[in-house]
Amino acid sequence: MPKIFLSPYKSEPLNGRAPVGCGKVFARFQRALEQDSWPYDGGDDPSFFCRNQTGNALTWGVCRADVRAQLRPGDIVVFFSFSPDSTGLVYRLSALATVEQKIKHSSIFLDPVFGAYRKYFNLLVKPTRNRSEWIHDEPYAAEPHSDWLNRVAVYRAHPKDYLRAQCATGRVRLGQPVGGKPFMFGRNYVLFSEEPEHTIVLKEPPTIAHAEPPRAEQWRQDKRSMGIWDRTFGELRKHKPSCQRTLRLNKTQHPHSPPARWEVDDNFAQQWRSEMIGFLLRQGLGRSTTAKAG
Repeated sequence: MPKIFLSPYKSEPLNGRAPVGCGKVFARFQRALEQDSWPYDGGDDPSFFCRNQTGNALTWGVCRADVRAQLRPGDIVVFFSFSPDSTGLVYRLSALATVEQKIKHSSIFLDPVFGAYRKYFNLLVKPTRNRSEWIHDEPYAAEPHSDWLNRVAVYRAHPKDYLRAQCATGRVRLGQPVGGKPFMFGRNYVLFSEEPEHTIVLKEPPTIAHAEPPRAEQWRQDKRSMGIWDRTFGELRKHKPSCQRTLRLNKTQHPHSPPARWEVDDNFAQQWRSEMIGFLLRQGLGRSTTAKAG
């Protein structure tokens, strides 16, 4: 049965950080981050910016390995951004997306069907010229991930200490023993459906809540924010009455993990998604446009 996830991600200006990526598209991304024109993740993961630029699918492949490992085709993720302001954190609703399929990071380079995603910013590896090894490669990251291998391997297949040691080398061979088990890529690069009845990326993400850490967020009391709360956390409480989850947990370490989630049957998932998308469109939030690839 499908699950619905309410997943926050961090969006903030570069603030002096200097990604090493180059090119016209990346320059546009940097300007978008600096101008806060839309609540993009600093590494474009989820890939809202690249989706808009290329016309290809929304993907998720770097952050929240624990959540990506749980996702299955048909699951629904509601993305909320959180951004620092002068008094705490501002939360906005960004998108609702339905998982279409999950692929290996290696498939982006080995399978021509997924070749378009080589232009995306949310990548972690690339093959050597003779494809004998895979090397750590994050050309667009302001802060490359030292635990890059943990994010592409089969989830929890290898002991952390061995993964950490292999990460430090900057490379790995397929089948190479890592902690006594042969290394394999996990199917943890998520591709979301682009069917309009399955996925909506908002043109104007609304501010719905504010938090003053370490406390949990306080939702706005306007009709639109309360309508979003009723359809997300309100719905969660109907399915899990004892669950009092919020976007931000009242703790200092990893306050947004794990995300709130609940399981439903197929019919309910379809009905809930349709009603939620309809509500957002009625609120005038609209859909972001995607550029045509080519």
